[in-house]
Amino acid sequence: MLTILNIILIGGTLLLLIPFAVFCLECTAALLPWRPKTRLDDAKPARVAVLLPAHNESSVIARTLDVLLPTLGPDDRAVVIADNCSDDTAEIARSKGAIACERTNLEQRGKGYALDLGVQHLKSDPPDVVMVLDADCNVDPATVRTIGQLAHNTGRPVQSLNLGELDDRPDSMFVASSLGNYFINYVRPLGLKKIGLSYRLLGTGMALPWEIIKDAPLATGHIVEDTRLGVDLAIAGHLPIFCPDVRVLSRLPQQKSSFVSQRTRWEHGHMQAAFSQVPRLIKAAFLQRSLSLFWLAMDIAVPPFSLMIFLWMLATMTTAVAALLGASIIPFAALAITGLCLIGLIGFNWFIHCRHAIPLKALVGVPKYVFKKLPIYFSFLVKRQQEWVRTDRETDSKQTMAQ
Repeated sequence: MLTILNIILIGGTLLLLIPFAVFCLECTAALLPWRPKTRLDDAKPARVAVLLPAHNESSVIARTLDVLLPTLGPDDRAVVIADNCSDDTAEIARSKGAIACERTNLEQRGKGYALDLGVQHLKSDPPDVVMVLDADCNVDPATVRTIGQLAHNTGRPVQSLNLGELDDRPDSMFVASSLGNYFINYVRPLGLKKIGLSYRLLGTGMALPWEIIKDAPLATGHIVEDTRLGVDLAIAGHLPIFCPDVRVLSRLPQQKSSFVSQRTRWEHGHMQAAFSQVPRLIKAAFLQRSLSLFWLAMDIAVPPFSLMIFLWMLATMTTAVAALLGASIIPFAALAITGLCLIGLIGFNWFIHCRHAIPLKALVGVPKYVFKKLPIYFSFLVKRQQEWVRTDRETDSKQTMAQ
């Protein structure tokens, strides 16, 4: 009986250590002393069309366009796709100088369908590059030019740095969430870039050459359509490039109901993508003998930040109790060493890459944040979110005005 228990514990520990090892290797690579520089050949500037899918975004679209439009070149354009809108998003977009396309189909809801309409609109006068930007995001002055030109020069998709904005008085849970975002969107992709591997597309701040996106299967209601698109393109030979030199900033929801809704969509989508896309990538990696595809599969298999920490805590306590009852101490020792590595790498990367934006208290608040998110993970087992649901930004906007 004890032998069977040891086999189960050791096997389960080895399986759990795979995503932990991937996370640790990516974070270790992010600490390497050099930083790759983006070099552009802009002798022939790329013509960029920026697609902004928008569903009832009248509260934020004006600010987004006010920041975006001055950064566009003379041959660039911004196209707002007002998707199933019941407000004046399209009218506001036109008044600001953007092109507005309107779409109404209550049976087909989601960002993927909006992007498909935008691409169909562009086919009458195709650009060199299509950039996707969420309606609540702000860009750096050089973001459109840099990732658009890089995509044009290389013929590959390009993902800019994508970070979240906190308000002036953030709740500790939101600060801890922002720490997780930094690791997902900055630290880990930076580590992969330093060792010459690709990262996944993140849905906003991504530029794709026209020849790649014009026939891409965009029309889907999948809740993480960006991950699925990135996998499809990677398997077809179009591995994304991460460009940390420019960024897009998206405002994180500051109301807990909006925060939970957004996190549920993101994290249920991430876990669904892990189950559905990782086998595809592993199969393609072996058929194409591609280390990049294999590592992309391993990267997507890494659980969300807080779930990973919870799984480590649960596994460590379970193996500790089993060891006290006479089982092998090897699983507990392996998990304890892994925990030290996680703590050290999170701390070092916070100090080097995140401390300017994320206060030290965010590290202290991580355990509280993990346990507050457990209902999201339990709901994945009993009632997982299958369809795209828009984050409620009107509530946040009204609350901000009231303050």
